[in-house]
Amino acid sequence: MVITPFTSNERRGNEANLTMIRRFSIWPLAAAAMAMLAGCAAPEVRPELAVITSPIDDVWVAFVEVTKQSGFEIESTEPSTHLIRAGKDTVIRLRGAPDQYQRTPLTTQKQHHDLRVSMRLRSDRSTAVEIVYTIDKVADEDSGFALINAVRERLALEGR
Repeated sequence: MVITPFTSNERRGNEANLTMIRRFSIWPLAAAAMAMLAGCAAPEVRPELAVITSPIDDVWVAFVEVTKQSGFEIESTEPSTHLIRAGKDTVIRLRGAPDQYQRTPLTTQKQHHDLRVSMRLRSDRSTAVEIVYTIDKVADEDSGFALINAVRERLALEGR
Protein backbone atom coordinates (compact mmCIF):
# COMPACT_ATOMS: atom_id res chain seq x y z
CA MET A 1 0.00 0.00 0.00
CA VAL A 2 1.38 3.34 -1.04
CA ILE A 3 0.57 6.51 0.93
CA THR A 4 0.33 9.65 -1.15
CA PRO A 5 0.11 13.18 0.18
CA PHE A 6 -3.17 15.10 -0.06
CA THR A 7 -3.71 17.40 -2.97
CA SER A 8 -4.66 20.97 -2.14
CA ASN A 9 -8.36 20.38 -2.97
CA GLU A 10 -8.57 17.32 -0.71
CA ARG A 11 -6.92 19.23 2.14
CA ARG A 12 -9.44 22.10 1.86
CA GLY A 13 -12.32 19.60 1.92
CA ASN A 14 -10.98 17.89 5.05
CA GLU A 15 -10.38 21.23 6.79
CA ALA A 16 -13.93 22.35 6.00
CA ASN A 17 -15.29 19.08 7.39
CA LEU A 18 -13.26 19.47 10.58
CA THR A 19 -14.48 23.05 10.99
CA MET A 20 -18.11 21.93 10.61
CA ILE A 21 -17.59 19.12 13.09
CA ARG A 22 -16.08 21.54 15.61
CA ARG A 23 -18.95 24.00 15.19
CA PHE A 24 -21.65 21.39 15.62
CA SER A 25 -19.97 19.59 18.49
CA ILE A 26 -19.98 22.71 20.67
CA TRP A 27 -23.79 22.93 20.74
CA PRO A 28 -24.35 19.69 22.69
CA LEU A 29 -21.70 20.82 25.18
CA ALA A 30 -23.36 24.21 25.55
CA ALA A 31 -26.78 22.57 26.02
CA ALA A 32 -25.37 20.24 28.67
CA ALA A 33 -23.79 23.18 30.51
CA MET A 34 -27.10 25.09 30.48
CA ALA A 35 -28.94 22.04 31.80
CA MET A 36 -26.47 21.74 34.68
CA LEU A 37 -26.84 25.43 35.52
CA ALA A 38 -30.62 25.11 35.49
CA GLY A 39 -30.33 22.21 37.93
CA CYS A 40 -28.40 24.42 40.36
CA ALA A 41 -31.21 26.97 40.59
CA ALA A 42 -33.14 27.21 43.85
CA PRO A 43 -36.22 25.00 43.97
CA GLU A 44 -39.58 26.70 43.67
CA VAL A 45 -41.35 27.05 46.98
CA ARG A 46 -45.09 26.60 46.70
CA PRO A 47 -47.44 27.68 49.46
CA GLU A 48 -49.33 25.11 51.48
CA LEU A 49 -53.07 25.67 51.31
CA ALA A 50 -55.61 25.13 54.08
CA VAL A 51 -59.17 26.12 54.84
CA ILE A 52 -60.15 27.08 58.38
CA THR A 53 -63.87 27.25 59.17
CA SER A 54 -63.80 30.50 61.11
CA PRO A 55 -64.23 34.14 60.14
CA ILE A 56 -61.13 35.78 58.73
CA ASP A 57 -60.75 38.28 61.60
CA ASP A 58 -60.73 35.49 64.19
CA VAL A 59 -58.18 33.50 62.15
CA TRP A 60 -56.02 36.61 61.83
CA VAL A 61 -55.92 37.21 65.60
CA ALA A 62 -55.25 33.52 66.32
CA PHE A 63 -52.42 33.39 63.75
CA VAL A 64 -50.69 36.43 65.22
CA GLU A 65 -50.95 34.98 68.75
CA VAL A 66 -49.75 31.47 67.75
CA THR A 67 -46.89 32.95 65.71
CA LYS A 68 -45.67 34.95 68.71
CA GLN A 69 -46.04 31.96 71.06
CA SER A 70 -44.00 29.83 68.65
CA GLY A 71 -41.06 32.18 69.11
CA PHE A 72 -41.31 34.08 65.84
CA GLU A 73 -40.49 37.76 65.59
CA ILE A 74 -43.17 39.35 63.47
CA GLU A 75 -41.44 41.38 60.78
CA SER A 76 -44.54 42.84 59.17
CA THR A 77 -48.29 42.53 59.35
CA GLU A 78 -50.89 44.01 57.05
CA PRO A 79 -54.32 43.60 58.65
CA SER A 80 -56.12 45.13 55.66
CA THR A 81 -54.72 42.51 53.23
CA HIS A 82 -54.25 39.78 55.88
CA LEU A 83 -50.52 39.18 55.35
CA ILE A 84 -47.99 38.14 58.01
CA ARG A 85 -44.20 37.86 57.65
CA ALA A 86 -42.21 36.49 60.54
CA GLY A 87 -38.86 34.87 61.23
CA LYS A 88 -36.83 33.28 63.98
CA ASP A 89 -33.39 31.81 64.49
CA THR A 90 -32.87 28.54 66.30
CA VAL A 91 -29.78 26.63 67.33
CA ILE A 92 -29.79 22.86 67.19
CA ARG A 93 -27.21 20.74 68.92
CA LEU A 94 -25.61 17.92 67.00
CA ARG A 95 -23.62 15.25 68.77
CA GLY A 96 -20.44 13.85 67.25
CA ALA A 97 -19.90 10.16 66.65
CA PRO A 98 -20.99 8.23 69.75
CA ASP A 99 -18.08 6.55 71.49
CA GLN A 100 -18.44 5.26 75.03
CA TYR A 101 -14.74 5.74 75.76
CA GLN A 102 -14.36 9.30 74.49
CA ARG A 103 -16.20 12.45 75.21
CA THR A 104 -17.48 13.84 71.97
CA PRO A 105 -18.06 17.57 71.85
CA LEU A 106 -21.44 18.90 70.86
CA THR A 107 -21.55 20.90 67.69
CA THR A 108 -24.23 23.46 67.06
CA GLN A 109 -25.92 24.58 63.90
CA LYS A 110 -27.89 27.79 63.47
CA GLN A 111 -31.10 27.66 61.42
CA HIS A 112 -33.26 30.51 60.16
CA HIS A 113 -37.03 29.95 59.98
CA ASP A 114 -39.05 32.17 57.66
CA LEU A 115 -42.84 32.34 57.68
CA ARG A 116 -45.19 33.99 55.18
CA VAL A 117 -48.93 33.74 55.67
CA SER A 118 -51.70 35.21 53.55
CA MET A 119 -55.41 34.84 54.16
CA ARG A 120 -58.48 35.51 52.10
CA LEU A 121 -62.16 35.29 52.77
CA ARG A 122 -63.96 32.29 51.27
CA SER A 123 -67.35 32.84 52.93
CA ASP A 124 -68.69 34.36 56.15
CA ARG A 125 -67.44 31.41 58.20
CA SER A 126 -64.55 30.14 56.11
CA THR A 127 -61.01 31.42 55.53
CA ALA A 128 -58.47 30.22 52.96
CA VAL A 129 -54.90 30.28 54.28
CA GLU A 130 -51.70 30.11 52.23
CA ILE A 131 -48.55 29.47 54.26
CA VAL A 132 -44.91 29.22 53.23
CA TYR A 133 -42.67 27.92 56.00
CA THR A 134 -38.99 27.58 55.17
CA ILE A 135 -35.97 26.55 57.21
CA ASP A 136 -32.76 27.88 55.69
CA LYS A 137 -34.64 28.54 52.41
CA VAL A 138 -35.90 24.94 52.17
CA ALA A 139 -39.66 24.44 52.40
CA ASP A 140 -40.89 22.56 55.46
CA GLU A 141 -44.51 21.54 54.95
CA ASP A 142 -44.78 19.70 58.28
CA SER A 143 -43.95 22.79 60.31
CA GLY A 144 -46.36 24.88 58.26
CA PHE A 145 -49.21 22.44 58.83
CA ALA A 146 -48.30 22.18 62.53
CA LEU A 147 -48.73 25.95 62.79
CA ILE A 148 -52.09 25.77 61.01
CA ASN A 149 -53.22 22.98 63.38
CA ALA A 150 -52.15 25.11 66.37
CA VAL A 151 -54.34 27.94 65.04
CA ARG A 152 -57.27 25.52 64.60
CA GLU A 153 -56.84 24.28 68.17
CA ARG A 154 -56.68 27.84 69.48
CA LEU A 155 -59.89 28.72 67.67
CA ALA A 156 -61.61 25.56 68.95
CA LEU A 157 -60.60 26.32 72.55
CA GLU A 158 -61.93 29.84 72.27
CA GLY A 159 -65.15 28.60 70.68
CA ARG A 160 -64.74 30.68 67.52
